Amino acid sequence: MLSYIARRLLLTIPTLLGVTFLVFAVVRLQPGDPALEIAGQGATEEVLRAIRQELGLDRPFLTQYVDFMEKLLRFDLGKSLKTKEPVAPKVWGRFLNTLELALAAMAVAVTIGFIAGIISAVRPYSIWDNISMVGALFGVSMPVFWQGLMLMLIFSLWLQQAIGWGFPATGRGTLLNLVLPAITLGTSSAAIIARMVRSTMLEILRQEYILTAQAKGASPMSVIFKHALRNALIPVVTVVGLAFGGLLSGAVLTENVFAWPGIGRLIVEEGILTRDYPIVQGAILLVALGFVIVNLLVDVLYAYIDPRIRYD
Repeated sequence: MLSYIARRLLLTIPTLLGVTFLVFAVVRLQPGDPALEIAGQGATEEVLRAIRQELGLDRPFLTQYVDFMEKLLRFDLGKSLKTKEPVAPKVWGRFLNTLELALAAMAVAVTIGFIAGIISAVRPYSIWDNISMVGALFGVSMPVFWQGLMLMLIFSLWLQQAIGWGFPATGRGTLLNLVLPAITLGTSSAAIIARMVRSTMLEILRQEYILTAQAKGASPMSVIFKHALRNALIPVVTVVGLAFGGLLSGAVLTENVFAWPGIGRLIVEEGILTRDYPIVQGAILLVALGFVIVNLLVDVLYAYIDPRIRYD
């Protein structure tokens, strides 16, 4: 296991190198001039030239990339082109905010998805199965921004008017601030997990060893959770890992609707719109590293879920 983890960590190095180069290139191919964003529309050409020289933007592309990589090896993500502040603390703080929201959203998704999926699999084609699957279809199809606005309208504004209390609509502070954005962000993943749990468990419940366990007098709960659910976890864990990695990349719409100070909002507002290269590069590199770590943890979980899996 340790050798497998070591090999996977070594394989992340070329992946991250590729990510750094692609991000470095794509950001600089965007139209516009960072010097003009910093100096303003009325700046003279001499002022713009001086800003480009100060920031190193007048040097060849490969020279700029080599300088960036040299700083990165020292764990230095550079400084913001606009504020001159170090990028690493800002990016790390925003990433932790996104991680907090992603964990809460996955808790919602896994809870709802497993409950709905298990009920649908145990009672296939029943009214509960139909309700669960219609709800899953609705959850996948519903636009995130519309759902967020509806939750704010019902559980913040209308509830406040009805009983004098409601969930906070925007910002980050207490655990209550997490409720509405976590439900909004977790609904789509819950629908996917529910459908995966249902389809996988339906197939497993028809296997001969399930019939043997039932014939030996195993309780229904034991058959469902000990025999069927555990064997259904491999594809479900894969889906959960991919969903969680996607949430770490920044739920831009949800973060903007609820004014959540996450990394996706940082990339758009302070990175792309103002062409602040170091912020975009640092944020995406951190997100890529988080995605790789999540995939590694999913692979390691496989061995604990299914002892037949060996990492030789």
